[in-house]
Amino acid sequence: MTPQISENASPQAADLARMESNFAQQRKAYAQSPMPTLEDRRRHLLSLRALLLKHNGAIAEAISADFTAHSVDEALFAEIMPSVHHIDYSRR
Repeated sequence: MTPQISENASPQAADLARMESNFAQQRKAYAQSPMPTLEDRRRHLLSLRALLLKHNGAIAEAISADFTAHSVDEALFAEIMPSVHHIDYSRR
């Protein structure tokens, strides 16, 4: 579902429209499967883990940009890696 945005829209309006579209997709997915099976949850965690590891540099840079007191390395160690470890623990 791609949001319809006028060419004159501000970048913030475009971002907001994309976020609203993403939230609508999440609500739809939840409505279709509000209680995923254990296997589904494990598969979702594996996908999340893979995405975190694949995009860890970009995520860490975004965190560093948002929280100027965090270096990219600090974001990796304080935000990304604990998330990966929690996913590993949760999959047990």
